[in-house]
Amino acid sequence: MKLWNKATMGIMATAGALALTLSGCNDAAQSADNGVQIVSVPQVTQLLKTVEAPPPVPVGPAPSGTYDIFKGPNYTDRVVLTFDDCPKSVEQLRQVSEAAKARNVGLVLAPIGQCIEELGQGVVDIARANGQYVINHSVSHKALSKLSVDGVIRELSAPGVVTNFGRPPYGDGFFTTPYSANVVAGYEAVNMKPWLWTVDTNDWKGKSADSIVSYVLANSGPGDTVLMHMNHNGFNVESVVAMIDGLRARGLEVCQAYPGGETPVTLPESLPC
Repeated sequence: MKLWNKATMGIMATAGALALTLSGCNDAAQSADNGVQIVSVPQVTQLLKTVEAPPPVPVGPAPSGTYDIFKGPNYTDRVVLTFDDCPKSVEQLRQVSEAAKARNVGLVLAPIGQCIEELGQGVVDIARANGQYVINHSVSHKALSKLSVDGVIRELSAPGVVTNFGRPPYGDGFFTTPYSANVVAGYEAVNMKPWLWTVDTNDWKGKSADSIVSYVLANSGPGDTVLMHMNHNGFNVESVVAMIDGLRARGLEVCQAYPGGETPVTLPESLPC
């Protein structure tokens, strides 16, 4: 079934009016910190380290209805923490993935193909082995709407992550309506659905780890997809644990790790969050 029907276009026309302005070479910018009080990462971790994760839930079929490209395959009220681009090292990714798994949390990681070429397939395999969700983020982080259909298809193929969900760089092609015809055709050609975000931390602007954690805790709500980057200050064990525990302290659960072991290459149409 194609994503791009009249109902979807009508919904997205309204969402497009509220969409963020594309900025710089990272994903779309949203508002600033808005005076949110900064919370110490070590303090949050120390106070909330005893919070236990709930047991996993079984994988279920995707609910019927229009697919929401901003929330992706998460049909629950759980918050999804996502990280794009490339970690500083494979070891950093391993540590974060293992820390998330230990708390029964499934992060969504979207490495670009150039990252996989540079650091190796372990960037993908280690994450999946720890129950984390890995999606496509193109090969080279180009603005897809500037490419031909064949160019879009190449960007969604190996050495990028080959799977059924992907995040277009900058949200390009889908953040405003009408969608880019070439980008839509490219995604449909490779049987991939776009997954954008609902909360943008703007971590690429050089924010400190404490500031990123504070923003996530203050601005996330039920069912949100939070955008961050692996090559910026929020992608480390201390910060990710503080986000998880802080959200739980607010009564918000985080998407669970894939139940039963290794996450499959092709993700369920409805994540077992």
